[in-house]
Amino acid sequence: MRRTPGEQLSQAIREAADAAADRNEPIWAVTLDSFASCLFCDAEQLRGVLAVTLADRYEWRVVDTDRDGIRCVVLEPPREHFAIAESFMPCFMAALRANGCHGIYRESGTERSYRF
Repeated sequence: MRRTPGEQLSQAIREAADAAADRNEPIWAVTLDSFASCLFCDAEQLRGVLAVTLADRYEWRVVDTDRDGIRCVVLEPPREHFAIAESFMPCFMAALRANGCHGIYRESGTERSYRF
């Protein structure tokens, strides 16, 4: 049975999230300075953003854009707090920076935080 590209992406995201949970990776807390209602993502960022929203059990939908290779993840409702497995931090933070988002992130269980 053939799967659609969306089904293939969904399966890959679930597998990546499950693998991160199995590795018992450190979790990072990200708090934005203001609510994000949507994040524009390239293909690599999209996988990380969807994995994070899926793991955090946030509602979202993906919308096509007029830019080739760029999709928009619409967060419903808008969010400002995220819990992120360490392996998803690089692509998730890249998406936040590309969207001009600012805030603080820190590794759970530590006191030191970093502004972005």
